[in-house]
Amino acid sequence: MPNNPVVDLIRHFTGRVTDDDIGALWSHFTAGELGDLELSLGGILADSGVQLSAADVRLMREAEFAVLATRAPKNVYLPVYRFEPAAASAEDGPLVELATEARRVVKALRVPVSKNAPCPEHVVYAVEFAPGISIGPWWAGLVHSRGAPVDVVIEGEELPPYQAALLASGTQL
Repeated sequence: MPNNPVVDLIRHFTGRVTDDDIGALWSHFTAGELGDLELSLGGILADSGVQLSAADVRLMREAEFAVLATRAPKNVYLPVYRFEPAAASAEDGPLVELATEARRVVKALRVPVSKNAPCPEHVVYAVEFAPGISIGPWWAGLVHSRGAPVDVVIEGEELPPYQAALLASGTQL
């Protein structure tokens, strides 16, 4: 089952722009405000100085973000993060309870390694579901239950490096 191109695009920028910026993009997506999402992404990219790679421009075309897809790609040096297992704690309970239909919930400590990493060291989560669910509503429900960033993924799907590393390195709750 192919991913929604807008979901792929948002995930692609996770870790490259701030957690708050990603949250704003997901909020536009879950509200069905794709025009606002494109405008917000354009502003976020301009404000943060993020350069676009050829893959970024391809994803923007696939998402039908016509204005952003006209930008010229550059050689891009992606921010690097290390993900470390994070111990389960009582504060994980609400997230785990909300994610009752999830295959697994993973918790990790995200540690920026490169100087161009815009996101600080912070606990982050990934919630993995079986194929066939809609990511938007789950993301909206889960993220509003936590103060920490939450990535919602589908079992077996191809993931960007950020989400793949988080799933591989985190502690299963």
